[in-house]
Amino acid sequence: MLSRENLMGMSSWGGFCGIMFIILGALGAITGVFAFVVGAIPGILMILMGAKLMSAKNQLQLLLTQPPGMDTTATLNEIFSNLKQYLMFQGILFILYLVFIAIAIIVMLVAGIGTLSILQDL
Repeated sequence: MLSRENLMGMSSWGGFCGIMFIILGALGAITGVFAFVVGAIPGILMILMGAKLMSAKNQLQLLLTQPPGMDTTATLNEIFSNLKQYLMFQGILFILYLVFIAIAIIVMLVAGIGTLSILQDL
């Protein structure tokens, strides 16, 4: 049996996090466009993540309003589908951040080596 309290908590927090992801994703996409066009990609992914959380929240609300004994399989499948896509977008963001960190480390190493070689020539 599903705990009504847990479903209400997931719905509330899912809605809050969804709204925050959408707002912060929009800000990230706008600032990312000015820095680099590619910089908007994480912001766009955050907006999609927020939309998936909002969709899961709506499905949770629907689940909470269904009468006891009603078949909830379709609603649960929709909730899990949205959460699966949210986690997939989160994984893509992690990969993007790791790539950006690797690029930054390589740039710093190249700049450091270049600076050392210039200083040694003096």
